[in-house]
Amino acid sequence: MAIPDVVEEPPCSSTTMLIGELSRCTGISARMLRHHDSLGLVSSTGRSTAGYREYSRDDIVRIFRVESLRSLGMSLREVQRALDDPDFTPGSMVGELIDHA
Repeated sequence: MAIPDVVEEPPCSSTTMLIGELSRCTGISARMLRHHDSLGLVSSTGRSTAGYREYSRDDIVRIFRVESLRSLGMSLREVQRALDDPDFTPGSMVGELIDHA
């Protein structure tokens, strides 16, 4: 049985969001979003004219992937490695977790 990727579409409806909007939509604090940015896990696509971070739909999908992998017990370092690996699939990791349980 194939296990689908953890997150494909985020539940947020906008195509771009400012950091405060994204925080409210996801429940992830703006501070944590900035921390993810500082680590290079998720970087905002751009900045508003006022200097606020703007996140694209792809950025939002990546944020949900980060949080999904974290919920499976991965450290931020492990999440970074996984997301940077083009061969990584969340489904395969879930399968490995099930095998070890």
